[in-house]
Amino acid sequence: MIQIALVDDDEAASNELQEKLQRFAQENHEQFSISIFHEAVSFLDHYQAVDIVFMDVEMPYLNGIAAAQKLRQIDEKVALIYVTNYMQYAVEGYEVNALGYLLKPINYARLSSVLKKTLSLLLQEAKGLLVKTSSGLKKVYPDDLMYIEISGHLIEIHAKSQVLETWGSLKELEKKLPEGRFARPNSNTLVNLSFVKGFEGDDLVLSEGSHLPISRRKKKEFIDIFRAYNTPS
Repeated sequence: MIQIALVDDDEAASNELQEKLQRFAQENHEQFSISIFHEAVSFLDHYQAVDIVFMDVEMPYLNGIAAAQKLRQIDEKVALIYVTNYMQYAVEGYEVNALGYLLKPINYARLSSVLKKTLSLLLQEAKGLLVKTSSGLKKVYPDDLMYIEISGHLIEIHAKSQVLETWGSLKELEKKLPEGRFARPNSNTLVNLSFVKGFEGDDLVLSEGSHLPISRRKKKEFIDIFRAYNTPS
């Protein structure tokens, strides 16, 4: 199921786009779940992880360019497509890594072309993990996530370029990650197997140099999982 958000203060335009998206889904055997927001502030304040955002440029309170800049602080890789009355806004879209733009009124053939390109890219990109931190929502993708540690209910997520803190359960986070790619060397740590370089004594060594302890109880199981992960099928 592809999750799509439409952010546009023009209700008629949103309804038209929704109808054309549903037509595309039917013709191409896709499944879309579509949410509509009539301004960008509520969309960002209640952001839920989605796959594609169609965003109008000219909106009250917060325009589409400023909204996209804030969106990128939460989710760096979500597919963003601008919907606009004016072609000149397409240039500004590239500053926030927009995948494309659609001129109103929306041409179905153009929408189909942009969507096919977007869906092709989504197939190559694993879904991310949406994390609520003290500074706001952040999205972390499995390719960037090295390991997660928990102490009490405080969770530290160690990604390649940042460390995020959140509260919750390691078990709940584990459910949201790709199966077979992450494993526990001890009860308080979850490791991305693609970052494991090797083992030294009772520690595993990550590719960037970190050492993480392996509990005696989990050592054999973890090493077996690691070997299976690295054995070509």
